[in-house]
Amino acid sequence: MTARLNKEDCILFSGAAQGAEAEFGAAAERHGIEEVNFTFEGHNDARTRGIRVLTHAELKHGDVSLGYVSRLMHREYRDTPLFKKVLQTIWHQVNSGQEIYVIGKILDDGSVRKVDLKVGDRVLFGKYSGTEVKIDGEERLILREDDILGVIEK
Repeated sequence: MTARLNKEDCILFSGAAQGAEAEFGAAAERHGIEEVNFTFEGHNDARTRGIRVLTHAELKHGDVSLGYVSRLMHREYRDTPLFKKVLQTIWHQVNSGQEIYVIGKILDDGSVRKVDLKVGDRVLFGKYSGTEVKIDGEERLILREDDILGVIEK
């Protein structure tokens, strides 16, 4: 039996940016799913549906250490005001959602290839795969599709 979600119970939290976020937003709109796009004054938004402009105080509330993000992602990021605001909006996106699901991969032609996983699948992955994060005191592991070695059958 496959669990189905009601579209009325789903909200896409995004950043209104061009590329993957805009494509996922367009898909949400086509399927009648609510969309909330966190942005900030002066940001070049590709989506206008469900726009939520964050105030300066709200952006400050989402401050994230650039050093922490760099270590977590194993790469260096430039310390610019724009990048800092983008990180702050991502903080609001992540902290607004209650469940985060894998959606798919944006291909070069703009289409989305669905990941071959279902909600509730148990997966096998390498010992050093993924990135560990703590969300609301709960340990989570973020994996790229390439990190998944297989699905464990029940």
